[in-house]
Amino acid sequence: MAQPDFVPVAPGDRVRTPERMPAPEQWKVDRPGELAGLRPPSGASFGVAGPDQGYALKLARRFEGRLVLAGGEHSEDAVAGGVGVALKRAARFGRSPVIYDLELAFSLFGFLGDAVPADLVEFRRS
Repeated sequence: MAQPDFVPVAPGDRVRTPERMPAPEQWKVDRPGELAGLRPPSGASFGVAGPDQGYALKLARRFEGRLVLAGGEHSEDAVAGGVGVALKRAARFGRSPVIYDLELAFSLFGFLGDAVPADLVEFRRS
């Protein structure tokens, strides 16, 4: 409700006009971190981004008791290699990692089998 005209108003209580902001300038892609196209850049050293990649580490902990390691191998190294392969596979399909990605990765390196060929053990050590 408006204030009647006969009621005195202090100068500090008067309605002030709002400050007008200037119109923004035209936007340009000129900063280093901005993407110009619809797809992220690809190529060497860019990697493959996928959603919820940290979940693969949680899934990998389920395999720690089942991994068959040769002498001088550590489960942390096996998990790191398996998670890398599983993340790459999941991201290529555009989804989060699932338990089957890790199972495939550990099987490829021979960490889930009983009879592992000696040449595969030498390969995975490097």
